[in-house]
Amino acid sequence: MSAQDGRSDASAPANAGGGNLRPIVQVVGFLIALGMLAWAGKLAVSGIGAEQIEHLRASAWYEVLGLVALGVATVVINGLIFALVIRPARRVPVLDVVSVNAIASLLAYLPFKLSLIFRTLVHNRRDGVPLLTIGAWLGAVGVLLMAVYGPMILVSGIVQTVGGFWLIACGLGVLGGTLLITVLARVGAGDAGLSRIERITRTLAGRRMARLVRSDAFARLHAGLDMLASWLVAGGNLLLRAMDLLVHAGRFMLASSMLGAGLSIEEALLLGLVYSFLNAASPTGSLGIADLGTVGVAAWMGLGDGDPARFAGIALLVRASEVIAYLLSTALGVLWLGPVALVRLETRGGVAGAIGSSDADLPAPVEPDDRRDRGERGTD
Repeated sequence: MSAQDGRSDASAPANAGGGNLRPIVQVVGFLIALGMLAWAGKLAVSGIGAEQIEHLRASAWYEVLGLVALGVATVVINGLIFALVIRPARRVPVLDVVSVNAIASLLAYLPFKLSLIFRTLVHNRRDGVPLLTIGAWLGAVGVLLMAVYGPMILVSGIVQTVGGFWLIACGLGVLGGTLLITVLARVGAGDAGLSRIERITRTLAGRRMARLVRSDAFARLHAGLDMLASWLVAGGNLLLRAMDLLVHAGRFMLASSMLGAGLSIEEALLLGLVYSFLNAASPTGSLGIADLGTVGVAAWMGLGDGDPARFAGIALLVRASEVIAYLLSTALGVLWLGPVALVRLETRGGVAGAIGSSDADLPAPVEPDDRRDRGERGTD
């Protein structure tokens, strides 16, 4: 997750040289990802025998439907996470956030950060969320994501076996990481935290820099600490991430069953963890990277006797069902948000917002940020 969307147009000339390379990097990365997807496909073809093909052909309709439904479920769960995280700072309708996440999930297959661009434009121009607040929002989601996935990946790398100790160590690591982030965020959140930040800034950088802490721009960035400091957000994120991991594990177990290659719940949890993390962390689109990466981790940890071909077919079947799930979720999201409204990027008050206008970082007049007006910016 990147918070680069809060950058102003004024910085473009200074970054022109680097900016010219970014499209090239995105295209090259996307082509590499497609190559990785093809490699995973080759592994799958070499590993899938006639018996597995027969298993797949004999799959019941409800198994296929279940695999697609689980793909839709992870889209909804991640949309709920986005809606939950921003709640301490802004009120954005939950179904709108879920719908935007559905469309952004499909766009994440493509390079050029189209997913991030779409999410930013819609929430800025349609929902009136300031660009800097969107940056803080995405940053908070990313921090909470790593609070869950970071300890689990670290434990997996150290233990290299999946079992009871792995589950306990991962659970303790996730709880400890989330608690630490929330406690630290509460130190700098709210009006009291803002005053602490101002005092520290004045001591270290002088009075002029300290005045920036009280600026509107910093207040929008500071909203990220309010999000991370909320116990409701911390607890809800843990619950939803656990649900999402179980959904991913269910996808791998069901896909393996359809191919006649049974996975244990521990193996499915690990593969679901790796797959979902690589999907979220890929900088140039998730196609290929998550698929081959999942197969590679499975082989590295010695799952299935270290035979990567065993997992390649499972990963690609999960991906195929995911594409269908994302297409269906995107269609429903577009219908909910309104095709015309999406094209015009209208604010909820019906006023059309011009992309790139001078007030693009201002809240919409129909939904102002009322924390300063109330004078009570606390935490949950």
